[in-house]
Amino acid sequence: MMADIILQGKADQINQDLAQSEEAKPNEFGKTRSHYEKLVSDVDSGFA
Repeated sequence: MMADIILQGKADQINQDLAQSEEAKPNEFGKTRSHYEKLVSDVDSGFA
């Protein structure tokens, strides 16, 4: 409960930081998030 109150005002910053983190690694490899999402989707459809 206390953590919720503390983080409530920082939600936008946390979301922005998470979005940047999600993009950082793929960008290092010259790929996009959508590339990896498509890859996972293709692999997943192979198991179905």
